[in-house]
Amino acid sequence: MNMKVLNCTNANTPSHSDGISLLKSENKNHLWIGKAICATVVACFFFIQASSGQTNYYSKSTGNLNSTASWGTNTDGSGGAPSNFTANNQVFNIRNNATPTVNGNWTVSGTNSKIIVGNGTNACNFTVGSNYVLNASVDVSANATLTLTTTGSITNISFGTLAATSTVNFASTSAQTIPNETWGNIII
Repeated sequence: MNMKVLNCTNANTPSHSDGISLLKSENKNHLWIGKAICATVVACFFFIQASSGQTNYYSKSTGNLNSTASWGTNTDGSGGAPSNFTANNQVFNIRNNATPTVNGNWTVSGTNSKIIVGNGTNACNFTVGSNYVLNASVDVSANATLTLTTTGSITNISFGTLAATSTVNFASTSAQTIPNETWGNIII
């Protein structure tokens, strides 16, 4: 069988700007298989690139965290704000304010999306008060506190990483069911 190295660069052959090479047989059936393989490789490359992108948002120094206007893509909270809290692969880093709060329910629901309380260095005490409900996956960093004074449900909080020096304060006057987790520090 006569084989050639074929660059994927013209309209009659598989194409990709990075010049993926295939072996080409003089047999046209083998060329069709080569085109399919090249197209599959290119499609997988772009799928992996698109699906692995994660956007980090950082809280501003003021504002309620359940408002998209309180977030930006730069570590000081400036930059582009999220269009919603329900898109996939969004991480909401609570920092720049030692005592951030919400003024309503807050749901962060996209696949692989979560909230991270604190930056691991500076003290930060995020409080969910009144009867507000937090519905999210939540990590609590070192030196950070999540205070739940809410009389609303806390069953929709999925605790993720809880640093050894983090604190979760179950401070409601209403009954709260405390999940079985490996807590850094817990106040009941």
